[in-house]
Amino acid sequence: MYKDIPRAPCSASIDFVHVEDGEGLWRGVGDMTIDPNEGSIYVYYQVVTPHRVKYLYDRRFELSMTHLDTSRYLFKTRSVSIFDGDTAGGNIPFMARGFQGGVMTFNAFSDFEYYFNVNNLVVGVCHVPR
Repeated sequence: MYKDIPRAPCSASIDFVHVEDGEGLWRGVGDMTIDPNEGSIYVYYQVVTPHRVKYLYDRRFELSMTHLDTSRYLFKTRSVSIFDGDTAGGNIPFMARGFQGGVMTFNAFSDFEYYFNVNNLVVGVCHVPR
């Protein structure tokens, strides 16, 4: 975990690719934690553009969350904190869209892991530390 990413009930290492129409393939790797009790998502990604420009995306999203049922939360981003190391600015448009709001799903399939889906943009399994 990177220094700006605190331990949380849901932590994951993310490796992703994204295709933006007319631009090509974006690649990213990093860490994310989701804390439904605190109402925050912390993300730290190193992103490479189709033109091989590298950006650091290092942010905390404070969420307004509505607990819909045992596994689903409806959320809206209330505020975004940008950490000192962030160099992305507005250069990664698909990341800005992805965390504005939507439905977050946590489906427990074991004592240690949860499935999450944030707006069909960030999908994966998070590991719950004991």
